Amino acid sequence: MIEPALQQPAIAVLNEIAGREAPGAKPVGETRVGMIGTNQSLEQAVAMRPGKCYTVVAVGLPPVTELNVQLLPATTVPGMNAVLAQDQTVGPQAILGQAPNCFKWALPVEGSVRVVTTVASGAGLVASQVYEK
Repeated sequence: MIEPALQQPAIAVLNEIAGREAPGAKPVGETRVGMIGTNQSLEQAVAMRPGKCYTVVAVGLPPVTELNVQLLPATTVPGMNAVLAQDQTVGPQAILGQAPNCFKWALPVEGSVRVVTTVASGAGLVASQVYEK
């Protein structure tokens, strides 16, 4: 568990980016914060609802140099490509579904997904949050 005071720098950067990349969207679930290294991940489950649009914002503070975010089904089926969506950004910030192209939940019923934030290069404080509009 990371002390709340130590989480604040990452959360401040996350909130700034979210205001720009997910305007008008509301946070869903808790902000995930962790101290992780190369090839390590933070993961959280999120329920997505029909007709809603989602943006995932993740930030890594230095010395994190590359961060990735993926949406995966809550349950994986062996042999199938499990990636529903992934960020296309490069660097210590990862944005999936950035404005104006949020990730639209296409199913007619609510579904659960896993949000996986992975440090591809570096190590340090990482924060991620899902936003819904």
